[in-house]
Amino acid sequence: MKPTDFAKALTHYLAVYLPGQRNVSSNTIKSYRDTFKLFLLYCKQDCNLSIERLSLERIDKTLILGFLEWLEKVRINSVSTRNQRLACIHGFYRYLQLEDPVGLLSYQKILSIPIKKTQQPTINHLTDA
Repeated sequence: MKPTDFAKALTHYLAVYLPGQRNVSSNTIKSYRDTFKLFLLYCKQDCNLSIERLSLERIDKTLILGFLEWLEKVRINSVSTRNQRLACIHGFYRYLQLEDPVGLLSYQKILSIPIKKTQQPTINHLTDA
């Protein structure tokens, strides 16, 4: 089976770009890897997509938004976790903008997905009475 453009790009991103050019920690690479493992699980189980045939052209803003909703509703992840997963996806698509400019418009649509606001804990200051 011929590898897809998505398979090639993701492999290069995780195995070459992040550790070699960005010099990120192994924990960061594992976090990115885990994000894409979950994404592939979502594509296979909920979207009935063939992982072996998944291409960059097939991955669009709608698919990513569905994945983010799946994280929150099905996996019951917090907004913070959802945002962390989205940050990983954004990083990959910023990389793709330079590596594969043919898909630039599609990549920018994915990059336009905003981070959700989270509830900030309130700090109560106690005054000495």
